[in-house]
Amino acid sequence: LRLLPLLLLFASSASSANSFTVESSLGEHELICRACGQTITKDTSILRKDEQQKISPDYDYEMAMLGVNTTVHVLTNPAGQRFHVLSTRHANVKLTTEPSPDATWYPGKAWSISVCPHCGAHMGWYFTPIGSNGQETKDDFHGIILDRVISAEFCDSMIRIPGGKP
Repeated sequence: LRLLPLLLLFASSASSANSFTVESSLGEHELICRACGQTITKDTSILRKDEQQKISPDYDYEMAMLGVNTTVHVLTNPAGQRFHVLSTRHANVKLTTEPSPDATWYPGKAWSISVCPHCGAHMGWYFTPIGSNGQETKDDFHGIILDRVISAEFCDSMIRIPGGKP
C-alpha cells in the first residue's frame, strides 16, 4: 500500500544516503521517485561495484543498496552541482535529450538527461558509448541521482494503518 501524501511528507525527512540501505534478497525491492512514487529501478538492475566502469570521481563510497553491494560515485558538473550517482543496467525513465559527449564523467560515453516518466523530475542520465547512434549496447547504463529516489520498502514501513500495530 503506497499513499502518495504520506510518501511526500516522509520523503523530505529521509535525506541521509543510509536511509536507502535495505538488506534483502534480490528481485523483490524497488527504488521509487521521491516526488511521485513511480518505480524507477529494481535491486536486480543495480550494478555491483565490480561491474562498474572505472572513472575518477570527486570521490566514491561503497554501500549496500537494496541488498546489493555497489559503489556510489560523487560527481560535480561544470555548473558546480554535486551529485551522488548510482549505476544501474535498467531504469524506468524518459530520455529528454540527444546523447552528448560534452563534459562527460565517463570517458568514451555520451549522456542523455533522464526524467521520471510520470512527473518529469530529473532522475539522472543515460550513458551510452559515443558513436553508438542510439543503438542499445551491453555497455549502456543509467546514472541515478540518489537523493531523487527512495526505497519503496522504506516508505511502506513508515505507513501505519489506524488501529494497527506499531
